Amino acid sequence: MGTNNQQTKAGAQPTRIGISVLVAGMLGIALAALGIAFFILRTPDLPADRLEKTYAGAPSQFLTLPSGLRVHARISGADDAPALLLLHGSASALFTWEAWRERFSATHRVISIDLPGHGLTGPDAKARYFPAAMVDLIEELRLALGIERLAIAGNSMGGELAWRYAAKYPDRMTALILLAPAGAELTLSDSEKRKGARGFALARVPVVNQLVRYITPKSLVKQGLLASFHDDSLVTPEKVTLYWSMLRRSGNRAALLERFRARPAGNSVASDRAEQMRLVRTPTLIIWGEEDAILPARIAPQIQEAIRESRLVLMPGTGHVPQEERPEESALEAANFLALWHREAEYPEAPIASGGLEP
Repeated sequence: MGTNNQQTKAGAQPTRIGISVLVAGMLGIALAALGIAFFILRTPDLPADRLEKTYAGAPSQFLTLPSGLRVHARISGADDAPALLLLHGSASALFTWEAWRERFSATHRVISIDLPGHGLTGPDAKARYFPAAMVDLIEELRLALGIERLAIAGNSMGGELAWRYAAKYPDRMTALILLAPAGAELTLSDSEKRKGARGFALARVPVVNQLVRYITPKSLVKQGLLASFHDDSLVTPEKVTLYWSMLRRSGNRAALLERFRARPAGNSVASDRAEQMRLVRTPTLIIWGEEDAILPARIAPQIQEAIRESRLVLMPGTGHVPQEERPEESALEAANFLALWHREAEYPEAPIASGGLEP
């Protein structure tokens, strides 16, 4: 019996060793396959200088703020005309405002910029990617450009920055235009989640979002644009390439993930946003696409109610970016609002309608 037991143990040991070798071999093959897949699927960052040669032609310029941030900007119109600052949304860039910039250059000094971590501005060494920090950067820009007072138009994330700036610096504002602004309390239904941009959803998932930093297929950007536009025909190959290129500018994806990772959420935060929004006293125009799949138009009344001096315009057949999808109509709404407010501002007794840079 003892001899048989010894033989059994002796035979079992090689078997266990063989299984271990087999498992190790399978793991090695799996890791090698993952490495090959990563190499094939990865979408590397694009060098800033290469993108600037392609996309930073006139009237683009680069401004270095006193804090050291180098900002991609487009400034047009007369220096002594009323100032209008245009702020884009998350994962977007100043190009979203081109039609507006050209339209308002005849009557305003128009400034559009790529916010930190976006477009050709690229990452900020001080990681100022959150609302409070970006609001302070907007004030730094205003001072550096020597602008006394200004109107601000913002879309989505840029809309939240716009109303936050108006709440903090009311004496610097002339008018506020919010196009589907972020900041309202929002819980998406399952149906709304399915219609939204998958890239934003992935950016919020731990571990998975680190893959997005290195693997961002063009198809994912296209899906996000199709979710943002109601009219699919406007999502042209050229537009997809532009957005994909700006996202892949060196450092931009890391900045995007940092902003999604560190931004707090919860009821207390939503309550704080609502309180901040109620501080806005600037005459405000709210424009919202009725077919918005990113921030559904059903939340527009929340913002209109929170901002006392506001009026709401709902645009049928329009998605999340009215300034791109319906540029003429949305700009006309904004122009009429600005003209009305400027006329009323000349007569204090009239009621307000509710509803230093280095090159």
